[in-house]
Amino acid sequence: MGILNILVEEVSRDSFKCINAVILEKLKPAHVQLTKENSGWHANNMETWKRMQNESEHFKFIGVNDFTEEDKQNPTVYLVTIPFINDHLNTTWVRWLPETTLNLLRDNNIPIVLSQPHEYFLNHLQQFSYQHFYPSDEMSQLSAVLDQKGLNHNDIIIHGISATSSKPGFFEVGSRRIYEAYSYDYFSNGKRFFDDWSGHDLSHPTMARYQFLTIEDHINLGSSKDKTSVCFNRQPRDLRCLLLLCCEAEMDTSVFTFLAEEPINFPMSKEELQQRFHDILNPLPQTDYVEKLRQNITPLINRMPLELEELEGERIDHMNSNYALNQERKRAWFEMVTETHEWPKRDYAVSIITEKTLWPIIHNMPFCVQGHKENYEFLKELGFKLFENTLLNQEATKRDLVNENLDKSLLYSTEQMYERFNAWNTNITFLEQCESDIRHNFNLLVKTDWRAKEKNDFIKICNHSKEAGTSFDLYLENKFKF
Repeated sequence: MGILNILVEEVSRDSFKCINAVILEKLKPAHVQLTKENSGWHANNMETWKRMQNESEHFKFIGVNDFTEEDKQNPTVYLVTIPFINDHLNTTWVRWLPETTLNLLRDNNIPIVLSQPHEYFLNHLQQFSYQHFYPSDEMSQLSAVLDQKGLNHNDIIIHGISATSSKPGFFEVGSRRIYEAYSYDYFSNGKRFFDDWSGHDLSHPTMARYQFLTIEDHINLGSSKDKTSVCFNRQPRDLRCLLLLCCEAEMDTSVFTFLAEEPINFPMSKEELQQRFHDILNPLPQTDYVEKLRQNITPLINRMPLELEELEGERIDHMNSNYALNQERKRAWFEMVTETHEWPKRDYAVSIITEKTLWPIIHNMPFCVQGHKENYEFLKELGFKLFENTLLNQEATKRDLVNENLDKSLLYSTEQMYERFNAWNTNITFLEQCESDIRHNFNLLVKTDWRAKEKNDFIKICNHSKEAGTSFDLYLENKFKF
């Protein structure tokens, strides 16, 4: 699809400054250096986009003062990285835009990218019916501030790890359209993990964490697998707490970790965790099933902490390359992933996929994903195979967490999944039947140029944004499909 221009305020050979980087440098005391510790997500954002800057076959970073007539031939976006969590709709950067930048954006109607590549953001929208959205008050306010600067028609692209599933593929605010572009950096990291360590001698104990598991490993270990599944969790998000209560009966036959750290590296006390479980159950329909979950709180608390003996340094990086976690994967038939979940928007048509889903793929395991309702659809659009005949299927993942009719309850579906699996599938035949899909997923992850995919998604949006003025019925189709 050619090159995507990334327009920023300043560019050097191996770095750049977007408008928020300029603002941060102007506002910090002269003696203070911007670091990961004192700049929120700014440093992480910069690292991700610098890697993209180095992918010159896909991206061309251009400073505002260097933008030429020739550059107008390529699709172009104006990059604004967001340095702090939940700060996407802050209007400060708009008020700091230099006149040169304003003129360039206005005259060429360049879309504006609000980017936080490793985080999700959904506060820009409200859902009025499934797969149909309208702008939040905060988004309307940002649009109004852009209007005040004369940027009345510049579309906005939210860039991160959330992807809404909407019928049109966008929604409107004023005279502009709001799109989402998914950040595939976690996918790129999974591919890089394979590229960097495949073929290396990893026999030394300190290097064992980088040894990914193959399908042959799992088949050869079939006779010694003594656990149904693994499920690794750190922060006590609401959905994860509910799933633990739902799976209390599986604690001895599967491997669950739950570090219950909030914030990260600060474990909650058992008393705090018990209160958290009760608080999560209280808003749910007070059915007999929910009462059963409530009765599971004490037995579950008595099992805490749910943790493994990890190598030095691995607890800090608990969800990533990890020797202790892989030792448990060797014992299990499948992995249950509990994805990042924005609880207040649990009924939205949205997907959030992080590195958590990629680890069973890189380690050649069957897996199921618990999280937002469109996670399965998004993975399928990317080409991945889900193990729906045996584990959870897409229909089950879209159910209410708890429903008066248990057959419409996701948590009950999870219990049923374990009952079926334990009765019929804890044998080597299961892996043999899954082998083709396991290999397909692994090859798709490690052989795909995810930077090219990300660029192409942006270009699809840019082309649609450019054509939007000529058609009111123009849907953005196949937004995430290859």
